Amino acid sequence: MIPILAAMWRPRNNPEASSFAFAPFDRALEAEPVHELELLAGSGYRIIALETSEPARASGICMELALRLQMPVFEWTCVTGLVPLGVGGLNENTIEPLAALASFHATTEPVVCVMRDIGTHLDNDRIVGMMGQIASSGRGHLVLIDSRIDMPDRLRASTAVYALPRPSQQHVAQHVSRRIDELCAGNAHRSELDDTGRARLAQALVGLTLEEIDRVVSRIAVEDKLFSDKDIDLAASLRADLLADDGVVTLVKPTESLDWLAGFPHLRTWIGLRHPVLDERARAYGLDPAKGVLLTGVPGCGKSCAVKALATSWQLPLLRLDAGALFSKFVGDSEQNLRRAFAVAEGMAPSVLWIDELEKGFSSVGASQTDGGLGFRLVGMLLTWMQERTQPVFLAATANNVDSLPPELMRQGRFDEIFFVDLPTPQERAHQFAIQLALRRRDYRGYDCAALADASEGFSGAEIEQAVVNGLYASYGAGVELSTHTLLEQIAATVPLSRSAPDRIDRIRAWGATHARPA
Repeated sequence: MIPILAAMWRPRNNPEASSFAFAPFDRALEAEPVHELELLAGSGYRIIALETSEPARASGICMELALRLQMPVFEWTCVTGLVPLGVGGLNENTIEPLAALASFHATTEPVVCVMRDIGTHLDNDRIVGMMGQIASSGRGHLVLIDSRIDMPDRLRASTAVYALPRPSQQHVAQHVSRRIDELCAGNAHRSELDDTGRARLAQALVGLTLEEIDRVVSRIAVEDKLFSDKDIDLAASLRADLLADDGVVTLVKPTESLDWLAGFPHLRTWIGLRHPVLDERARAYGLDPAKGVLLTGVPGCGKSCAVKALATSWQLPLLRLDAGALFSKFVGDSEQNLRRAFAVAEGMAPSVLWIDELEKGFSSVGASQTDGGLGFRLVGMLLTWMQERTQPVFLAATANNVDSLPPELMRQGRFDEIFFVDLPTPQERAHQFAIQLALRRRDYRGYDCAALADASEGFSGAEIEQAVVNGLYASYGAGVELSTHTLLEQIAATVPLSRSAPDRIDRIRAWGATHARPA
């Protein structure tokens, strides 16, 4: 080790300690990411790109990695320069990243060097050149920590990229319990939560980072200085707000159940058969976990409602991924958005990840030179995740235009089943009128739903709902109660999509008749 690093390095008095000043750390709970990094280091990678939005947690993992490798560990930030990790201090001579890299490269003994927020400097040729020399020097390991790290082409072959998974349910539970104990230690706060209550509070926060969890728990503590059962709903609401901040993934709280679906007999049966496959007993029987389902068909016929009913039936959290919101004008952001969505879904597992209007984000149309190959990359990322994911995340996708989806996404085995949602039958239309009336506090038995069904031939579920809404507006404006006659007038005034665009609807229905299972 060169003098400048040797002078800063002070061996830890207790190398077996499992708590660091900069972040809580549990060796057992972080064993998997530490093991993965140790494998990468043992495979000869001198540069490891650690992608995460939890830099403090990543630093603790790097400390543990250095202990396993029996190497001194230093950390660089643009504020402190290169200093011993876990000890702190200030090294003004290495504030500039190039100077820090030069000091690390000049070491004569193996050292682990951690650099935070280095991603913005990877367009500097001198910095990249120095990293290239480090990669070929054969001494120590350089760990780069940032939320997104786009390695230059000349460094990709010598760099291992590892995305730090979000905290597991067990990790979250222990972290929440520790945080509550810390806040209650000084008698400034009280807790009425028993072990079951703490577990429920932790479950309401699964999917967030440890830093986000700390903010939510602190917010709850500030509210009334008391942790109680009523805080669980508040925690779930705050989690939903945090997940919705990026505009890509939203936590949906569905109210629909299978009872509110009109029709869908085959899908109902399938949902009932697949639910037990999430159980460990099914695995022991030889069944793999359910992977996913694709719902396609005529627009407005209840695909989204069916996904919500599935999540409600299985009592799993439902995460909605807006495929159109994936795209960003900044290079690399679209891929990062998709990786973040996968990480959140896996962090909340078992969960349902709902990709609404799949064709908007993973279409084979337009995935060409006009977008720099972005469409191909997103499709590739989705296919890889579908094939390789290890967490119990059920993928529920909806699509209106299957013609634009790539064939490799539609082949057998990608989804457990592809269901086609067709225009409702007369019986299903009558059921849908009854549902829409009941949702608006009307007794459907006072209306001739059979006559309404006959008059609405070719209507989709969405068009039936709108006819009821229009009828309510017309009745309210006239100062009278909604009647069957008013609804028939609104139906007659509506031109459904099956009549305004018959060629398109006929083409969709012809595809469904030969390529998918009727829902």
